[in-house]
Amino acid sequence: TADPRRAAERLDTEVGDLRKHLRRAAGDDKVQPVVNPGGRYYLDPKIVTVDVWVMVDALRDAANPATTPAVRIAALRRAVDAHAGVLSDGHNYDWIDPFRQRIRRDGIRARVGLAHLIAADDPRMAADLVHAAADLDPFSEDLARRDMRAQVLLGNTDAVRERLDRIRATLDSINEEPTEETLSLATSLIHQLAGSDRRRGNGVQTRCDDQ
Repeated sequence: TADPRRAAERLDTEVGDLRKHLRRAAGDDKVQPVVNPGGRYYLDPKIVTVDVWVMVDALRDAANPATTPAVRIAALRRAVDAHAGVLSDGHNYDWIDPFRQRIRRDGIRARVGLAHLIAADDPRMAADLVHAAADLDPFSEDLARRDMRAQVLLGNTDAVRERLDRIRATLDSINEEPTEETLSLATSLIHQLAGSDRRRGNGVQTRCDDQ
């Protein structure tokens, strides 16, 4: 069992180090970024901005049922911009995995949600967002299929094949295989794009012959 006195001393030391680093980053030795008004330390939101806070607040704004589509899009853009990648990447702590997973899921949710809202007006950006979401969870066949569908709208056969290859390789690493749904979708989309390419080629040839 930990000694309460020593635990409190360790906490004070860690908080002191945190204050020092934040003051150095702010360039102000007088700033008080960590406060403790009632027996509990926390970062002062008037002084410190945290990307995770921005993302969570933006997702909350986007989920408000009274929010207009334009406001929802703006909120999701903020969430996507705030998602900086893996939480504390390169550092390992006993407590961090659940938080990493939650933030990763939030980053995926923001990208997929934004892609859905802008797909009609900006299919290329929507496809990029879904592609990035699939990269964040390479084991997800649902995201892989979403990525394939988004890429086929751009006529990008190579991207469909690449996503199929990646989901195969990722699942193979855990001795699994893609489901028939994923394989059938990829085959269908590749054939669809090949047919579109042939029709375009025939159309070009016909016009040349008519001249």
